[in-house]
Amino acid sequence: MNKNAIAGLQLSLYWEPHHSRIGKMEYKRQERRVLGIARTASTRTMTNTKMFALPQTSGDFFEQVHRKCQTLIELGIWDIDRARFSGWLNQFVTDEERFFAACVLDCLMYRSRDQFTASLRSLVRGQLRQALPKLQPAHDGAVELLLADGIGSKVCLCPAIDREAPPTKSGPFILRRLKKALNASTDIMHWPWKANAEIKAGKVNTVILVDDFLGTGTQVNDFLAAEFGPLDPNVHWIYAPVVAHDTGIAYLATKQPHLRVVCAERLGPDHGFFNDDYWKLVSNGTILGQDAKAFYEEFLHRRKLTASGDFGFAPFGFGGLSLCFGFEHGTPDNSLPLLWGRADGWQPLLDR
Repeated sequence: MNKNAIAGLQLSLYWEPHHSRIGKMEYKRQERRVLGIARTASTRTMTNTKMFALPQTSGDFFEQVHRKCQTLIELGIWDIDRARFSGWLNQFVTDEERFFAACVLDCLMYRSRDQFTASLRSLVRGQLRQALPKLQPAHDGAVELLLADGIGSKVCLCPAIDREAPPTKSGPFILRRLKKALNASTDIMHWPWKANAEIKAGKVNTVILVDDFLGTGTQVNDFLAAEFGPLDPNVHWIYAPVVAHDTGIAYLATKQPHLRVVCAERLGPDHGFFNDDYWKLVSNGTILGQDAKAFYEEFLHRRKLTASGDFGFAPFGFGGLSLCFGFEHGTPDNSLPLLWGRADGWQPLLDR
């Protein structure tokens, strides 16, 4: 195993779900320390129409990030096809575009299948256990025993999807992972409309809604209103996405006061790609977030992507969160469509 591969392995061992509360910028510093990516001096140059400050060694930065990504793919930490990765990266042609692409990859928070399963276990043994009062005090495995107990537990596991959504959506996927990884009983897994009947019959007093990602919270709120109406205050309602954004948590707190939100990993405004702190760090203070955002808008316009396919729907991700986040099984639409969007003349890196 070469030096880069060993470094990538060290990084994978450093990151685990229970470290997810480490600030993004600190994680990036650790990543650069392990993989040898350092801040460099920079000077301002001009793109065709926008100011975009390319570091003097932007080419070195691109190569270093490229090697890092190849190492993560080779080690299986990123479940991304190598040819697909190369095809996506080759769509960036100029020096400015290649540097921008390297920054996207540098910021990409990608959770492999194994990392997702580890996060799911962390959620169940941590935040979810603390959200169930009758289990207090309890050991870490108490929720697993409760979920394996079946119908005697009066707990219902429910996917956060409406009636018209296909079974391939994330909610059913997570239920299958819960069954496989934590031996959760299928007796307590119900569709939302079946859960309503169980509540009215007095068979359920705790509803755990499972999901992989909470973004703005609007879709979840609409789902709750459509399937359950006003939430019964006599029922314990828990929404448990594996990853949640502060925007969605705050929104649901105002719209659904009887709903408690728990997660394994929490994101915030500093995880947005156009965050000033990141761009100051990567450019040694010569690029601001607004410069990068302007360059991105120009790039979309130049490639005629602004009114095309997924890019026209939400060029900065749904809700304008501008995330660089993806799972092996799918990518939240709150992430930049540069990663997942399909349009004429554009090949995405990740699946939606």
